Amino acid sequence: MENTGYVALSRQLALQNQLSVLAHNIANANTTGFMGDDLTFQQVLTRAEPGRTIAFVQDLTPEPDLSEGELRMTGSPLDFAIGRDGMFAVQTEGGVRYTRAGHFRLDQDNRLVTFDGDPVLGVDDRPIRLPGAVDALEVGTDGTLSIDGEVVGQFRRASFEEPERFEREGAMLFRTDEAPGVAADAEIHQGALEASNVEPILAMTRLMETNRAFQKTQKLIETQHDMTRKAVERQLDVRG
Repeated sequence: MENTGYVALSRQLALQNQLSVLAHNIANANTTGFMGDDLTFQQVLTRAEPGRTIAFVQDLTPEPDLSEGELRMTGSPLDFAIGRDGMFAVQTEGGVRYTRAGHFRLDQDNRLVTFDGDPVLGVDDRPIRLPGAVDALEVGTDGTLSIDGEVVGQFRRASFEEPERFEREGAMLFRTDEAPGVAADAEIHQGALEASNVEPILAMTRLMETNRAFQKTQKLIETQHDMTRKAVERQLDVRG
């Protein structure tokens, strides 16, 4: 395969990865607290011969889009939305992970847990326990939880300077080696959930555009292959 074919193939591989990212975003457009991924590309220059370089296409690791989704009121005392770039911290078997999905419940030990049963962490890095009735639970915008006027805990509101270091685990959780800061401006809203920040119409439009670009690149590769085949056949005919 000549240089044109290699360049086209690098673009096609990058477009295929973009299709996967877009399809995953669309599949989770209705998932509470889901943050879509963005895929960026960069040009990789390779020296082909003295004085000449070839530009290949390389896609980078997908980065989560931290923009806020629409706030939807549910009225449930155990539903929470966190504003701005804040994230809830939860304890999993693999360590501390971070999420914006605030659809919580109580386990048998009265711990506040995620839908999958992972304990939600407070500012003391310990699971939050509710000693009283859920109906009496009140949560301030700073994440302070109280029952009948008595403070029983406070959400850990995590923020990060380098979200590009996030590694997605499933649809809702992220891990990172960066030590979290405090999202002091991230207000907690009780009785509400954050919808996915994926806009289905825009995502579908990008998916169709990317698919068309993939097909055009495939056509270019096929054309290059046919030209190479015909050139080889002509050489064989001349030698024959």
